[in-house]
Amino acid sequence: MVDKKTILVVDDDQAINLLLVNSLSIKFNAVSAFSGSEAIAYCSEQKPNAILLDVNLGDIDGRDVCTTLKNEYGSSTPPIIFISGDNAEENVISCFEKGADDFIAKPFSAEQVVRKVDSLLKYNVLINNLKSQSDELTELVTTTMSQASSYGAVLQMVKQLNHCDSEQEIADAVFQFLSS
Repeated sequence: MVDKKTILVVDDDQAINLLLVNSLSIKFNAVSAFSGSEAIAYCSEQKPNAILLDVNLGDIDGRDVCTTLKNEYGSSTPPIIFISGDNAEENVISCFEKGADDFIAKPFSAEQVVRKVDSLLKYNVLINNLKSQSDELTELVTTTMSQASSYGAVLQMVKQLNHCDSEQEIADAVFQFLSS
C-alpha cells in the first residue's frame, strides 16, 4: 500500500479548516493547524508534502508564515498554496512574492482544491526528478572532462616520447609527466 501524502491545512476558521481536511482526506492524509505559530511548530517536527495556508490568520499573517518556512527549508520547502477571500490583484501578487506556489480564492469548490493539490504534488515530483537528473548529468560531464584532460596529457606524453632519442630522454619525459 502506498503511503498517502500529508497536507497541512492552516486556517483559523474552523468550518473552512474542517471542510478542507475532509475534502483532502479522500486522497491525502490531511492535518489541521488553526494558527500560523501552530503551522510553524508542526513543520519543525514533521515536514508535510504540501501546505494550504490562509492569508489572514489570527496570530501571524500567512505570508509571514510562508517566509519563515522558506527561510527554514530553502529549496526543500513543501509547496504552499495560499487560500484567501481577498482575491484582489495586490493580495495575490504579494502571496506569490512571498513564495506561494499557487493561490485559491474563497469561495472554492472542494474538487478544485483536491485537483490543485494533486497537480502541484505531481509537478513537484517532476521538478525534483529534473533537478536530480541535472545533478547526475553535471557529475557525468565533470568526470568526462577530467578523464578527457588526463587522456590529453597522456597523448602529449606519447608525442614527447616519440621525439626522444635516448633512454635518458625517455626517462626524463616520463618523470616530468608523472611529476606534473
